[in-house]
Amino acid sequence: RWGGARLDYLFLGDDAAQNALKMSDFFEYLHDRGMREGFADRLTHQWRMHPDIRNLLQTTYYKFLVDGDEKSLRKERRHGVVKPDWLRTSTIVWIDVPPVGGDRTTRGRGGSRATPGPTAGALAAEKRAIGGGYENRYERVVLHELMRNVQLKGYGGFNKEIAFLSPYRGQVYQINKMFDNWDNLNNPHTGDLRNRAFTVDSYQGRQTDVVVVSLVRNNEQRDPRAAFGFLHSRQRAGVMFSRAKSLLIVIGCSAHFAKGDKDFHINQVYRHIEKHGTVIPASELLGPRSYELLVGLADGQRVKGI
Repeated sequence: RWGGARLDYLFLGDDAAQNALKMSDFFEYLHDRGMREGFADRLTHQWRMHPDIRNLLQTTYYKFLVDGDEKSLRKERRHGVVKPDWLRTSTIVWIDVPPVGGDRTTRGRGGSRATPGPTAGALAAEKRAIGGGYENRYERVVLHELMRNVQLKGYGGFNKEIAFLSPYRGQVYQINKMFDNWDNLNNPHTGDLRNRAFTVDSYQGRQTDVVVVSLVRNNEQRDPRAAFGFLHSRQRAGVMFSRAKSLLIVIGCSAHFAKGDKDFHINQVYRHIEKHGTVIPASELLGPRSYELLVGLADGQRVKGI
């Protein structure tokens, strides 16, 4: 037993995702007890990620974390992305999605215009995924356009040293489907992006050079727990944001997570990136064709690849 919980029921219940989170909480409980009683310890010096990513994690999730050798890590963990220009010198990036009902125009590289159909905010809303959970088509289109415009120094693309993470299986499934034909031959600027999307839970214990996170949640719920779902968990989010070694890109709606109090951990992540990294409106990545795709999806049309 753990407290009043039967461990067999806790770990073998119907809700696998929630139970995995409870299991993780259980091991954290064991570790914290060991720290108090003197038979456990933790690693404090990290040698795998860029110091800017470590600084974000230290500020928000892991206060004890310090660099093993900051100078060498800054040199070794350069990500090598040269285009777009705003990404060249950035290590932590937030691509900001419009809130539901918060943007009455469609904006993109082609300028701004009032929309007779769905607004940008409506297009950015989360949707229930088939089989449960949530997906976000707007964030997928943003990711698609980002990969179309990314260029690395030299040849060979990311060489599979990239991962797309999301808390929701529905979004992971759709991202992998979107990049199903994205191979080395036709996309030398990025390389093969097939099967590079993973749930946060399935990627725990792994890391890669570049991580793009799709937060998905963007709704009109007022209660923070209902609005944020899995992302209300500080522990799960800490895992999600700590998988990148050289470049961390977050796609999400900062205004949505502002529904939480000022100390809510994802608000802290956004404020840290705003101060120490790069924040760019998602609309800057989207052209007229992107919005046509999104409007078509909102109208129920079948759009190949998205």
